Amino acid sequence: MLAGGREGANWVNNLRRNPAVTIRLGGAVWSATARIVAPGTPDDHLARELLCGKYQGWRAGQPLSEWGRTALPVAFAL
Repeated sequence: MLAGGREGANWVNNLRRNPAVTIRLGGAVWSATARIVAPGTPDDHLARELLCGKYQGWRAGQPLSEWGRTALPVAFAL
């Protein structure tokens, strides 16, 4: 996920206080652990490219949008 509000987003602050989360997709439920993705890491680049591709039509070779460049990536380990 990308938090456009970065550290100011309430859900990001909640995850920092308690990274144990429940993820619900359709009828499936998983326990997971959230983490802020370190800047410049492969996970950072992957999250930005995947989410910008899905929601903004980004393709390789194009510049990322401002949201794609500045939002805070958050990962969830199942």
